Amino acid sequence: MFALAFLVGIYSYVIFSLGILGVLSRGPVIFSTVLLLAGSCLYFRKHKEDFPRINFKNKKIRAFLVLFGILAIVNLIGALGPELSFDALWYHLTIPKIFIQEQRIFYIEGGLFYYSLMPKLGEMLFIPGLMFGSELAPKVIQWIFGILTSFVVYKVSRKYFDDKVSMLSAIIFYGSLVVAWQSMVGYIDLIRSFFEVMALWGFLEYVKTKNRTLIIESSVLVGLAVSTKLIA
Repeated sequence: MFALAFLVGIYSYVIFSLGILGVLSRGPVIFSTVLLLAGSCLYFRKHKEDFPRINFKNKKIRAFLVLFGILAIVNLIGALGPELSFDALWYHLTIPKIFIQEQRIFYIEGGLFYYSLMPKLGEMLFIPGLMFGSELAPKVIQWIFGILTSFVVYKVSRKYFDDKVSMLSAIIFYGSLVVAWQSMVGYIDLIRSFFEVMALWGFLEYVKTKNRTLIIESSVLVGLAVSTKLIA
């Protein structure tokens, strides 16, 4: 999961760099996206052990998985609806659309879009989907990060508890109303949550193993969280 988190961060900074260089057009973005997908495929292939291993023979665990699946489907239905959230329509989606229109990232003068100066890691992930005319893509990205964060919650819990308690902790997180709401809107808070929980996981591993590489990775993940939203 650490490699996946770093890959997402690198991709966001690549999109940001294209915007700063004034070449935020379809060609460079498509090329960068293909590289991300290729890297992700290699990651999934070589690091299967990083993902949750769940005992499907246990009836209670199967029940938890069914409940999690139902929650995910409900949230996905909400994510596939039209965007009505105020902040998303004000700046989370509108500012990236302005960047796309101008094919560059810049400070938008005036008082209306002062958020153009704020960290934009999450919004950079929205740009490819918005570039091809889909406001649903950012919402689906938020939905995906809600599931990814739940996986990390499970992995952290699994260090201290059994499968059933760990699955319960992930469902308590994913089933909360705020996570359900965030999974349906074009915000960036679940992206931030993913990097925050990953940073916590890295720190806990460092405390246990005293491996300096882990504290460096945790620090980088904190930086990615702050690059998504300052209050991280």
